[in-house]
Amino acid sequence: MKKALLYLFLFNLALSAADDAKTLFENKCATCHALPDPESLGEKQWQAVLKTMQNRLREAGKPELAADEFAKIHCYLSGNTGSACRQVEGK
Repeated sequence: MKKALLYLFLFNLALSAADDAKTLFENKCATCHALPDPESLGEKQWQAVLKTMQNRLREAGKPELAADEFAKIHCYLSGNTGSACRQVEGK
């Protein structure tokens, strides 16, 4: 029983973190353009796109993404659930 409850708790935490990253992506990126399909590019491509977006924000005089925001959005877009993304999300 304890294992089942622990599993449900951890599962809910993972869902919550994914929801937070998705919400961050929607709130930050939709202010300037239509939201792209996360499955349209791979991890390295999303990294390059996000760096380009950072440059465009800077050039437009708008605040750039903080390092943790950049990492969370990158993890969300690339569909990555590896340890690096869990660390960014505080797990």
